Amino acid sequence: MVPTSSLVIDFETSTPTGKPDFRVDVLERAGWLESGAEVAKWSSCLCPLPNTPYLTGHNLMYDLGILWRLRPSPLQRYDIHDTLALAYGQGEEDLSLKGLMQKYLKVNTDTFPYQRIGVEQAHGQDLWGTQRLFPILRERQRGTCYDIDRALIPALIDCSYRGYEIDPERLEKAIEKAEASCSRAETAFSTLVADTSVLLSRRKVTRKRWPEDTIGLYGDDVVVGDGPTRYRESYGSPGINSPIQLQRYFDVPSVDKIFLQLLAAKEGPKALAAFLRQQWVAADKLLDTYFYPNRGKDQLTGLFNITPTEDMEGGAGTGRLSSERSNMQNQAPAMERCLRAPKGFLILRGDYSQIELRGSAEISGDEGMLTALADPNRDLHQEAADRFFGGNRKRGKVFNFRELYICGPEVKVAYPGFYAWAERHWLEVQRTGVSVGPEPFLHRRPIPLLGGDHARRQAINHPPQNLAVYITKAAMVRLFRAGWMLVNQVHDAIHAYIPEDDNVPLRKAQFREIMEETAREYLPRLGASVEVKCSKYWSEEDLL
Repeated sequence: MVPTSSLVIDFETSTPTGKPDFRVDVLERAGWLESGAEVAKWSSCLCPLPNTPYLTGHNLMYDLGILWRLRPSPLQRYDIHDTLALAYGQGEEDLSLKGLMQKYLKVNTDTFPYQRIGVEQAHGQDLWGTQRLFPILRERQRGTCYDIDRALIPALIDCSYRGYEIDPERLEKAIEKAEASCSRAETAFSTLVADTSVLLSRRKVTRKRWPEDTIGLYGDDVVVGDGPTRYRESYGSPGINSPIQLQRYFDVPSVDKIFLQLLAAKEGPKALAAFLRQQWVAADKLLDTYFYPNRGKDQLTGLFNITPTEDMEGGAGTGRLSSERSNMQNQAPAMERCLRAPKGFLILRGDYSQIELRGSAEISGDEGMLTALADPNRDLHQEAADRFFGGNRKRGKVFNFRELYICGPEVKVAYPGFYAWAERHWLEVQRTGVSVGPEPFLHRRPIPLLGGDHARRQAINHPPQNLAVYITKAAMVRLFRAGWMLVNQVHDAIHAYIPEDDNVPLRKAQFREIMEETAREYLPRLGASVEVKCSKYWSEEDLL
């Protein structure tokens, strides 16, 4: 059964935005099942709901987010359990309550509950299923990943409501700059290709719409074909915003980022055209993805997720957090410069240094990696660059952070200990179909073995990234419990607000110590240093 004194809750809501969002959804029914009870209760409001910090649910991030909004109290007070988070940490591929009840309770819930058994009974079966599912999943849990995830849920609810202020003046200046960049690139491109002609469009022309002897010119267009259906083709200079026209102009199968980079590196008019297209795409993406959607808004907030939804949408298989509605973990630098702390506050940004690479060394025991990372005077990226890429440090960094998980022959030469560990781990994943993260977390990730090389890379990538993820999550839990006002988590960095009149050097030292102490616990041979910056805006020079 659920823990003693824990209350199983499940809220039914209506969603004005079309997708569930606990920050705005309207409560229609609150259902609950008290510990040891057989009969569920429900109400159209929270008034009769027992006021207890001990809660259990399925996707409790959502229900607790609703509860906190309607009945505010310190989120640190809650001791929660979540069967969705439990199932996720154990590598379940079906996270739905219906699927889990079928698998573990051998109970087939009604597919159309509201039509057949009534609203109250449907609500009651979900509460009953959660109550009985929890002890089964809890008994199966190995490792600490679930306890870290459940402790992080209140912190992420807090982050989801908080967000950053948007500086409207900075945003308007950024929009003007991006629009001007788009216009310049488009004008220069149009001038460059003015004398070029490519196929712009091709449309069917039936017999009724052209004379029998018409072939060749059709106004400014060309009619081709000799059957009952001919085609009207229009020619002209390509547009910078038309991928299909650009493919014909460049004579390439795609104009994605890789193809444009290769073309722009060459010489001649097409190389210049590719460069201008790159500039236009970058500015256009800033406008459409980051600037225009936030114009007129006072605040930027995201809806954080620990797990995918029951339908396996969102989330990440490695254990990484995700953010939706606004992706707080993937803002462009130009947008970051427009995001600031509220009046009277500053932003602290603590960032782990090379924590994923250090996790790779710790897991594999590769002597070369351990020795290099333990020496502050050595640069592992530059060493890889000197060894394989003629001193190109950027290329060496890509090798250590991306190609490491491909584990090709260069990795075998550079890091034989890591390569040997990767081969052993991949063999185990092929045997079980699951990658198990390092101790003490033991997060499980299903690996679709039919994926071939991609599956192998997923398997090798999971343990190091999972270690880095849970170190960062554990640090967030400790900071939240210590009273820090968290606002965001961006991969290996944690953001928090502090008052402007606070002792900034002291607060930076305290923030750094909590994060570094957490890393030392899980990376005993290496630890990980933390750089802490403080500023009014997300992306700005450190104040002190």
